Amino acid sequence: MFGPSWTDDHAGIDGHDGCDTCNDVLRRQLDGVTFRPGTHDCVVINASKGDRSPGEWMPINRAFRCEYIDRFLDVALAYDLPVTRADVRSMRFTLATC
Repeated sequence: MFGPSWTDDHAGIDGHDGCDTCNDVLRRQLDGVTFRPGTHDCVVINASKGDRSPGEWMPINRAFRCEYIDRFLDVALAYDLPVTRADVRSMRFTLATC
């Protein structure tokens, strides 16, 4: 589904698996990544946000909200994801304080 970069090459010291690729991406894109215990750092948990968008959730740290919106829009545009009216309202309200 995700192509060769997500496959398991081998488990040796220089081994690579899809979880490694996922974690590399997450570490670059997210702040404060927390992994579910017992998953060998392969399952990310973020009980606060989940998969909610700006219309439903904003970072608790107000200083990060403008950057969060910037990242959200980059991803939404890159992957042609829908942006709801609630998202637009929330982002406009927040961006007025940036």
